[in-house]
Formats: sequence, structure tokens, C-alpha cells
Amino acid sequence: MRLNGSDYLQYERAPYFNPRAGELRMRFRLNGEDEKEGPKVLFNTGIGVGRAMGSRVNNYSLAIMDGSALTFVVQSQRNTSVEVVSSVKIEPDRWHDAVIRWGGFNRPGDNPFIEIEVDGRRNRCDDRAIFGELGLDSQNLQSRAEPRTFYIKANTVLAFGGAVQMPGTGIKCDLNRVELKCPGRRQLLLNFGTDLGPETGSGALGWKLNPVDLRWVRAKQARFGAGEQLINALLLYGEDACFEKEEVPFAPSGLAAGSLTSFVPGAQDANTRVLLSTLGDILIFAFVEHQANARVVQNENGFEIGVENERYGFDVNTRGEDILTMHSDGD
Repeated sequence: MRLNGSDYLQYERAPYFNPRAGELRMRFRLNGEDEKEGPKVLFNTGIGVGRAMGSRVNNYSLAIMDGSALTFVVQSQRNTSVEVVSSVKIEPDRWHDAVIRWGGFNRPGDNPFIEIEVDGRRNRCDDRAIFGELGLDSQNLQSRAEPRTFYIKANTVLAFGGAVQMPGTGIKCDLNRVELKCPGRRQLLLNFGTDLGPETGSGALGWKLNPVDLRWVRAKQARFGAGEQLINALLLYGEDACFEKEEVPFAPSGLAAGSLTSFVPGAQDANTRVLLSTLGDILIFAFVEHQANARVVQNENGFEIGVENERYGFDVNTRGEDILTMHSDGD
């Protein structure tokens, strides 16, 4: 499977991934030299890549962070980041076998560890003082004599070839085989000579919003309250696209403060989420003040939007870098 560095493969997390312990094997080959800065990610789950970027909590990543070696990094719900760096140099256009292992997480009294093995050479970190925040903890407080339990739980898909929702982290590579084994979970075995397996990234392109003040939802538009104003979300372009809504039950944040109980009325009520999705590759919509009385007319090349006494025409480009081209009324 060849990845171009702009996208990644994604798979469901819950059936295959155990945050407490597991083993992931990958056979890969970099496609030429990559001069871009920042992490180049082979595997990720959770929003973030260690201390480099993202939420800085609850994530696992296998990436080339600095230089030419692979780093396996995990970050707990308390922002404690632990990493182990391979002693093997990754060479472009050469096949490498990488294995990462983790264990001892989320269970008081257990012995946490992470391990990386590249082309048969193994590097490991199992220092309870590092995982347990002895010495200076993540808040720069030196207040512990016994190590903390290392709590970590990612809540995103499994991504291969880039980090979840982190643009610019993709890696140009070929993937030959992926094997994920975790206790109490199904095995994920991907042999790309056959197909992509249960890959989920080829579904609908979608946008989601949890609004504070939702007034109504229709197929082509939705209305929200914003203080004393009303704001309309208008669908401008998208194959078979439409607005929908769904009920989302309350869930704690996953951070340490998520264990606190709120006594604010309605703080733990379900929320109505607005969704807009398309089966195509382009989705365009706009937020407009209701009093502007915006009007949308779609045509074969794109759409036209009228606001008060002005009209704006746009062509939608399915190729190239610019999605929209604006033209004057007479064109």
C-alpha cells in the first residue's frame, strides 16, 4: 500500500486496540527523502503526537520525530509523556520491520513499559519513576514518594501513515503488512497485497458541530442562535449532501478533572449534534446572518450566493489546489 504523505489509513479502535497492553508489527519502506519539518507518523491513536503537538493527553504514536530514527511515545491523561527511541537508522527505499509493545497501563501497582524493536534491535523503557512522575511531575511539583498509576486511553480511530486530525504529519511510505494484537481484543491483520481490510477512511466526508443554541435543522440549512443574533448555515455544494442531527449522550472529558461532579443544572444532559456529510470529495457550506436574507442558486459548475443586493458566483474545481474560483456577475 503506497501512501503519499497527505492522507492516512484509519480503522476502528474499539474492536482491536487495548490501551492497557498490546503489540503492533509493521513492515514499511520510506519513499525517498522527506525534508519537511515535524513528526512523520507511521502509527497514531489519540489527538496528538507526544509533546510535539495536539491535545498532549491520551495518545500513542510511532513516528520519526528527530533525525532518522523511529520513536515510540505515549502520553497519559496527566500530560506525562514517555518515549523510547530506536537505535536503528531508517534508510529511504529500504524495507524495515518495526514492532512496538506496551503494557502495565491503567492498573494500580502494575509495572508500565514501552518497547520498540526495529530490524531485530530492541530498545525499552520500564522506569517506574518516569511513568509514575517521581521527582518533578507534569505540574512541576516534587511531591511524590510512590509512583502514580499511568492512566491512558485514546478515544480516536487507529491511523497508519499520519496522525489523527493533525495536518502535516503524514509520511510518504509503502506499507507491506500490519499486525495488531492486544489482550481481550480481535487481531487486526492487514495484508495489502489483498485489500485494505476493514478500513473506514473511505466513507462519507463530514462536518460536525455541537451547538449551544440550535433552533432547527432542514436538509439544506440549519439555524443557530448566537446571542441576540440568528445565524444560518447554508449548504452550497456537495454530492447528495444534507444537514442532519443526532443525540449525543454526555461523556466525561477523559482528563483528570473529568472525575469531578458538576452540580450545574443540565451539565450532564445529552446534546444535539448537527451533521453535514457528502459521499463526494468536496463539501462547501457557509455561515450567514439570518437578517442578510442570503439566497443560494446551484448550477452545473458551482453555485451563486446572493447577500442583500450583492451576488457572488463561484466555480467548484475538482482538480488542482484551489477548490473555489470566484467570477463576476457577467461571466
